Amino acid sequence: RVAASGDGGTSSNSETRSFTTASPLPVEMTSFVASSQRFDAELRWSTATETNTYGFSVERDFTGPLSGTNTVRSGGSWVSAGFVKAAGTSATPRTYLFSDRSLPPGRYSYRLKTLDTKGSAGYSRIVDVEVGTAPRIFSLAQNYPNPFNPTTKVEFTIPEDGNVKLVIYNMLGQEVETILDRPMKAGEYHQADFNGSRFSSGIYFSVLRFNNKQLVKKMLLIK
Repeated sequence: RVAASGDGGTSSNSETRSFTTASPLPVEMTSFVASSQRFDAELRWSTATETNTYGFSVERDFTGPLSGTNTVRSGGSWVSAGFVKAAGTSATPRTYLFSDRSLPPGRYSYRLKTLDTKGSAGYSRIVDVEVGTAPRIFSLAQNYPNPFNPTTKVEFTIPEDGNVKLVIYNMLGQEVETILDRPMKAGEYHQADFNGSRFSSGIYFSVLRFNNKQLVKKMLLIK
């Protein structure tokens, strides 16, 4: 996605670093920032001018789990996350956006490999972002999709590390399935899948239990 507008703001979960290349390239980069939206990493960068610029290869490196405040680099295991076509030649400021979606929770680093039409390449500096960070509260979201057939996702958060039990009940109050029952970490969004293919249409309830507390949401299975 490309927009010829000025650079916008980012969330507090972002880090900005200036752009440099290994060799001179016909692009003047003015900003490169990363932010997160739940399980997605959102990248935005701007250029002042471009000359024969082919595009930007977005590269990602997983740097560790959601713990602590400092990134411990994994040794440069860079993989391609996608490619954004450049403007080619432009004398006006341009802003580029890229979304890296549905990532597992963790800390990630990103860099841009800028390519020109003659095959020259150079790298930007690195930006770091945490994906999947969640408030440390006890919460159970409405399942989605809802109504569903036959599968749906249940999302929740917990206030501290500990054992979590997520159970599905029918309208009669009978337990039909235990989705999970195990220790889990706080500070992350957790998701669990429920497959209702073995059950009849009707109303069901997801019940989340943690530290002698529970939350309940109603779900509708329609076949």
